[in-house]
Amino acid sequence: LRVTVDCKGANGEVKTRGAGELDEEGKFQVDFPQELVENGKLKEECYVQLRSASDTLCPTHNGVESSKIAFVSESDGKHTFSPVGKLEFSPTTCTSAFLWPFFQHPPLPNLHPFPQLPPFPTISLPPFHWPFKFPPKKLCPPFFKKPHPPFVPIIKPLPPPVPIVEPLPPPVPIPKKPCPPLVPVVKPLPPPVPIVKPLPPPVPVYKKPCPPPVPIVKPLPPPPPIV
Repeated sequence: LRVTVDCKGANGEVKTRGAGELDEEGKFQVDFPQELVENGKLKEECYVQLRSASDTLCPTHNGVESSKIAFVSESDGKHTFSPVGKLEFSPTTCTSAFLWPFFQHPPLPNLHPFPQLPPFPTISLPPFHWPFKFPPKKLCPPFFKKPHPPFVPIIKPLPPPVPIVEPLPPPVPIPKKPCPPLVPVVKPLPPPVPIVKPLPPPVPVYKKPCPPPVPIVKPLPPPPPIV
């Protein structure tokens, strides 16, 4: 396992200020830069972070406040800091390096020593000479290289000038033609009420008088006979 010290700056950015290895007793030692300490106090908030063998953060059981670094003592101009609490972790979530024991290979066999060989004979060769001579080096006439034309700068056209828009003159008032006088709306008079003259009295119609009724005379019974 290893330990890193992460500090939070004034701008909120977290940086790693140091790292160290854990010993068999669970102790570690990390050297801080001198500019991080002022008047026996740390300028930044620093916390201790446990890291596993795969360099991943180990979750702590005591919270973040227990891993905060605080001042402990000062001796010979050296300031000693330590976490506020103990760093507890679970081996299931924070694994350390697992090493296999060294395999005990069988010893190598004792081979027979190689016999000492006689020295290799030296071979002396006569000096080597070329059987022919190289032709004299022919000088080529200087090659005239046409110079490049002068570089014509590419001048970008200036943007069109911004037109100056003069304010328009105030509009000429157009006199409105006066409206004609309103023609009064004359409603037609109602039709005159007809004068109804009284009708003349009706002419009486005289009926012809009926003749008097003729009386009906019943005949007298016959007289009784005289005996």
